[in-house]
Amino acid sequence: MITIRHLSGPLAGQSQSFDDSKTRIEFGREPDCDIVYPADEELIGRRHFALVRDLNDWVIHIHEGSHGLHFVSVNGNPVGTDQTVDPNSVFHLGRKDGPSFEVKIDRADLSSNIGVTGREDKFVPAATQLRHLRLAGAFVAVAIVAMIGVWYRIYDQNQRQMAATIASITQDEAAAKQALAHNQAAAQTSITQAVVDKVWNATFLVLLQDAQGRRTALGTAWAIGPHVLATNAHIAGICDDKFPVADRTLAECNKLQPGDKLLVLQSGTGHTPYEVVDHSFHPGYIDFPKLVSGKDPAFVPSVYGQAPSEISGYGYDGGLLTIKEELPADIRLEFAPKEELEALKPGMPLASAGFPYENVSGDQVLAVAATPQVHFGNITALTDFLFLQTDPQHRYLVQHSIPETGGGSGSPIVGPSGHIVAINNAGTFGPKGEWSSRGAPSGVEINYAQRIDVIADLAAGRAQAAFDADKPYWAKQMANFKRGIDVIGAWVLDHAKPDPKATATQVLTTPDKLVTNDMRIDPTTKKAQRIKVQTLPLKAGVPYFVFVYADKETPVAIYLKDANNRTIVSNTDSQWYPSLSYKPTADGPVSLVIVGPDKDTGITTKVYSWQGSNS
Repeated sequence: MITIRHLSGPLAGQSQSFDDSKTRIEFGREPDCDIVYPADEELIGRRHFALVRDLNDWVIHIHEGSHGLHFVSVNGNPVGTDQTVDPNSVFHLGRKDGPSFEVKIDRADLSSNIGVTGREDKFVPAATQLRHLRLAGAFVAVAIVAMIGVWYRIYDQNQRQMAATIASITQDEAAAKQALAHNQAAAQTSITQAVVDKVWNATFLVLLQDAQGRRTALGTAWAIGPHVLATNAHIAGICDDKFPVADRTLAECNKLQPGDKLLVLQSGTGHTPYEVVDHSFHPGYIDFPKLVSGKDPAFVPSVYGQAPSEISGYGYDGGLLTIKEELPADIRLEFAPKEELEALKPGMPLASAGFPYENVSGDQVLAVAATPQVHFGNITALTDFLFLQTDPQHRYLVQHSIPETGGGSGSPIVGPSGHIVAINNAGTFGPKGEWSSRGAPSGVEINYAQRIDVIADLAAGRAQAAFDADKPYWAKQMANFKRGIDVIGAWVLDHAKPDPKATATQVLTTPDKLVTNDMRIDPTTKKAQRIKVQTLPLKAGVPYFVFVYADKETPVAIYLKDANNRTIVSNTDSQWYPSLSYKPTADGPVSLVIVGPDKDTGITTKVYSWQGSNS
């Protein structure tokens, strides 16, 4: 038995207990977590962490959020994943003074009155150990003499090969750096100082000010009209990125907390921030991911046993900010005409100005005096939003070598003509590190911008019509990929083989749906969930594999239960494609119980039997 007693935070005073059949306890703000915090408790991640049974112990599994692993402390000390929990531990989430609870673990009742055997140390008598050592020593002495000569030859060969490899890599890196420096120098000389000055003067820092007057930098915007500035949709939309892309709707965007304001601060000193009175963004920013993912995400099948790679549908990342005050005409930037955009080529020089602030010294004073950074680079590639080569009309994704980090989003990008050709919106980063939540900028020098069509269409009021006109094109491009249930199902089945020679035969396929009538209230957590029960006719001695696939990447749990409603085997890892294996000892039906969140969800159950297996 494990008991969670909440000490502080929104659940203070409540207690929740779980018996020994529970092997995983999820904490977070998602409705299907076991410990559910209110949706507005932003110190807590959607899935913050879990307590997982490991034999007689409970261990901590910390989930990753948008800024790295979520914060969890135990008895005042920050902890990491796989740390064992001691009885009567006190947890804090989000930060050291965040919501807290006490965990009480009663190990006396884990399975029976006798209690569970703990982990044991292996014991070998000293005399036996000595005999083993003498025999081993004789063999080792002979082997060492024979192996030293072989090892030395291999070591010498490897050292020579390593030295040659390092020299080659060093030479390649030097050549790449020299080429990049040459291209950036060429860009700087081909784009005049007058163009750079105008872009510099046109940039504004976008700030979020809370009810207490505290300001946080969000990114970059730039003047395009008397009262209008251009930026990215992910800045102007104020969307909640915690929602899955395929489920994002307008309800998750345009959100400001009570007392919050959006401000824009012009580059230079002595300027007063302007308050944003209206903001909008391209409808494709929400609709394009739905088009790509839909109810069944698109994948590129992988090789060498790796998981399939999901196609991310991020595009049309353009937004507008409106202020009451009139902006000077001489700082407004002009869009490149269609002919110039479709004539863009890899290698062409670019320049940009913006406010990259993440892990940059001096970022704290940007809200006082906004100083843009000017960078130069080149177009590295031109593709559509699916990273596929295409005709000039649909080369919406401008890949470039202008340096990028947090805060550079929304920066205007110009070519030699001085016209805006693209708006910066994303970068390539390496693995996350201690000093950066997103990881260090990648040495590959490939970053991303939306061709300026997305802003021009939005400003002209034709964004929806332009997106609708693109839909047949995207439908044709999506034919290059496969849908999730086919790719994921094959991958899961391949990894579930009891042995390499086993082959699977599909026994049944059941399409179904979690609907309103399936809603039940969990008696322990009091949360609403939907439950569907399916009957599986199984035969004794046959090894079965059960696979459930949920639409829109909806996490579901599955249980096999006998005639007495006892759980035989389960998978509660909250995946959208859970599976389990089972070999019945007697003929007869078993119940497959599917548990999901309280929303309409299409589900498909597939049952296979294995042949050619000793399992």
